[in-house]
Amino acid sequence: MEVKINNVGNDVVIVLNGRLDSINSADFEKLMEPIMTSDMASVVIDCTEFVYISSAGLRVFLKMQKAANAKKGNLRIKNLNSDIKSIFDMTGFTQLFKFES
Repeated sequence: MEVKINNVGNDVVIVLNGRLDSINSADFEKLMEPIMTSDMASVVIDCTEFVYISSAGLRVFLKMQKAANAKKGNLRIKNLNSDIKSIFDMTGFTQLFKFES
């Protein structure tokens, strides 16, 4: 999986490309730790080229959402494909996140 992190205005934009699964979720979580513990209140995860998420990946997304909630920030998921969106729907995670097209 490839991850790019950019500051765009007041947002931290995380661009995901590839798969987030048990093989790379720990590395992704370590990469996200500075963002989760920073004072950045607005985070966008751009999933335009994101093709797969496992339960380990969902756990990291949930941890990021909890971190955003704790600092009264927001986390938005953008351009999520329908296959991955259905995983969020099946797990009940859809209600926990804000999605954008």
